[in-house]
Amino acid sequence: QSAIIREQTAAIEAARARLVQSEKRAALGQLSATIAHEVRNPLAVIRSAAQSLGENVVPGDAEGERACRFIIAEIDRLTSVVGSLLAFARPLRLALRPVSVDELFDGALQLAEPDLARARIRVARPTSLAPVRVRADVDLVRQVLVGLLANAVEATGPEGAIALDVHARDGEGR
Repeated sequence: QSAIIREQTAAIEAARARLVQSEKRAALGQLSATIAHEVRNPLAVIRSAAQSLGENVVPGDAEGERACRFIIAEIDRLTSVVGSLLAFARPLRLALRPVSVDELFDGALQLAEPDLARARIRVARPTSLAPVRVRADVDLVRQVLVGLLANAVEATGPEGAIALDVHARDGEGR
């Protein structure tokens, strides 16, 4: 009988430890969300100001242009960290729906258009014979595509080219 009591006591202690950890994670999630919301708006204002400064830099002022690009890149990095904090604070809930890949590409290109135009990047999109449809969370996939486009703009450099394509395998987009 004492073995049963020890076993039950150990199970109760383990449950208490899990509860304490769960409460700590919930508090950390709340703190993360609060910090993220407090930081996001000032970052957007600072980014906008840096973009405005960059557009008004005296032509030929390479140092001023470089500084503005650096500020914007660092703000974008911090914005990504804030997004990660929010993702940590909120459990991910996918909103899956059937969508054409062309629609996903169109949405991502529309959001990335200012960066593409600024860097004079050409985007090649082969026309597919048959439209490819997938079941996806449109907002999340669009966010991933915009991030990939931003990375491609950085890696390609001014006046480069980026190709978007999709291939269907076994009736599903890949």
